[in-house]
Amino acid sequence: MSRTYSVDEVSKHTAPTDLLLIIDGKIYDVSNFKEEHPGGEDFLLDQGGKDVTELFEDASHRPEAREILSTLTVGTVPSDVRLSPILDE
Repeated sequence: MSRTYSVDEVSKHTAPTDLLLIIDGKIYDVSNFKEEHPGGEDFLLDQGGKDVTELFEDASHRPEAREILSTLTVGTVPSDVRLSPILDE
């Protein structure tokens, strides 16, 4: 069962064994997917705890990527929260 996370709460999940990302208002636990990520483990570790919606969409992922994401869903952010990506410059 998924739960609702605050953006602040997600931002604290940046450890390799506890790695969450936000994409389109959903929370994904990518802790066990790091080694399989085509962009590399370091990319996910660098983005841990952030809203990566823009990065995900810009990468033009194949439909299979969304299928994988569906298996990693652990929650959502409140629907009244408008997220903006927090990207490292």
